[in-house]
Amino acid sequence: MRLPVLAGLLLAAALPSLTGCAGPADGEGDAPDEASEAVGALPDAARYPAGQTQSPVSAAMVARWRAIAQKDPGRAADVFAKVGDSQTVNEGFMRCFAKSGVNLAGHDAPLGSPAATMKDTIDFFLGDDRGRTSFDRTSLSAKVGASASFALGGPLVAEVDATRARYAVVMYGSNDIQNAPTGGIFTYAKEMLAITDALTKKGVIPILTSPPPRPFRSGDVAAFGPEGADPWVPRYAAVVRGIAEARQVPFVDLERELRKLPDWGIGGDKLHLYAARSGACDFSAEGLKAGVNVRNLVTLEALHRTRVAMESGALDARPPVVQGEGTTAKPLRVEGLPFTDFRTTKSGAASSVGGYDCPSTGGRVARTGAGREIVYRLSLSERTTVRATVFAQGAADADVYVLRASDKVCEGRSDKTAVVDLPAGDHLVVVDAETDAKGGEYLLTITRD
Repeated sequence: MRLPVLAGLLLAAALPSLTGCAGPADGEGDAPDEASEAVGALPDAARYPAGQTQSPVSAAMVARWRAIAQKDPGRAADVFAKVGDSQTVNEGFMRCFAKSGVNLAGHDAPLGSPAATMKDTIDFFLGDDRGRTSFDRTSLSAKVGASASFALGGPLVAEVDATRARYAVVMYGSNDIQNAPTGGIFTYAKEMLAITDALTKKGVIPILTSPPPRPFRSGDVAAFGPEGADPWVPRYAAVVRGIAEARQVPFVDLERELRKLPDWGIGGDKLHLYAARSGACDFSAEGLKAGVNVRNLVTLEALHRTRVAMESGALDARPPVVQGEGTTAKPLRVEGLPFTDFRTTKSGAASSVGGYDCPSTGGRVARTGAGREIVYRLSLSERTTVRATVFAQGAADADVYVLRASDKVCEGRSDKTAVVDLPAGDHLVVVDAETDAKGGEYLLTITRD
């Protein structure tokens, strides 16, 4: 593999600008402590729009990635680790880049200055060992049948230490979703955030990927109901998007791309992505009917965007940011569904909505004088069933309320997930701490149910 000399020089040159990075600088260019910071609340934090496959790359994000890299400058800039389950163990995933027969079929737009193409990025990660460390390696942190907890048991650190990788391509969810009916999504959120923070603390930049769709299987009906497991996929994907946005690391919406394909690019077992007969690195129109080929292409695009940005700077001059202040007077704007946001109730205002009188399983919940709150405005053009879930972090305790914007009448509430059938019009989604003492960080996801 190449020695990371160029990357080290670039990082050293970037250090004077790191005081403009997300979060307060301490004068030594260190990245903020992700474990104690709601990155999504910072004014320069980019939003990750639902309508695009690759997350934006802003100047603040690049500065943050460079600061993460400085935690271990000796890592190899031309190496990435693979982290995941059987979708990642799949022989078709990424290995074909180490062989002949890659057909980019026009997917080779140059980025950066000097311009670098996707072919350049393939050559970059092939390195001196022809890709055996990145593309062709059997990863210690990828296992058939694994859920996100597997990586946290030691394989994650073992893999990034063995490879000295600068980047990590991460995708879990296909197995984690099996636990969704019993509250497994909350464990998944906790573990995916822990994986992300463990990697950044090691000086590794994670590239998080949403899980693939789940075709209907009769064996899923008993646990999930008549529609099977697939309705949970967008909810798990929203969690991954929200964590990537919170930590401002790259995100790939693989689910979005696979939904466009026949049978979602999934094989006869109705679980695993399959590769085209012409090869898993055939990116022609015919090749991209296969799920493995699509994942290979969007993963290569993410690696390309990330490594070019690390060398050349921002790729998006004005990425979207959240609008509003989180108060009833100036709510944060939910610009579309799915929507995710990560911040802390400690930065919110004292309760301005007033008393809550909400329907609940046991009748009604009447509450006044609750802790600090963050308020969002959701505008709907048609009747929509909305699922709003709050994932409280650490010792934080927060509830989610959905109110009619015009008169603050409560339309639904929960200490975890509120599923509410809402008419067209404006609504308020409020994340409210139980008490000021129980304030803290949370991830909010809002999806169509």
